[in-house]
Amino acid sequence: MASDQAFDYYKLVAKNKEIIFRNNAPVLRKHRLKHRMPDWDIHSGELSNAHFKNDIIKEMNKALGYKTGNDYF
Repeated sequence: MASDQAFDYYKLVAKNKEIIFRNNAPVLRKHRLKHRMPDWDIHSGELSNAHFKNDIIKEMNKALGYKTGNDYF
């Protein structure tokens, strides 16, 4: 799988700041691993608070329909 197809990119814009997140969901779909949560990282931009980053990722997972670990029990 080419590198441009291995990631989904999402841009978060707030006031005068842009952050681009990426995840590996296409790789998981290709290998039919729908029980796995995608891994997220920041492709462009920066956040100074790791807790805030985790909250954003959690909300993005909900908005995109990815199941969290608690949804399986």
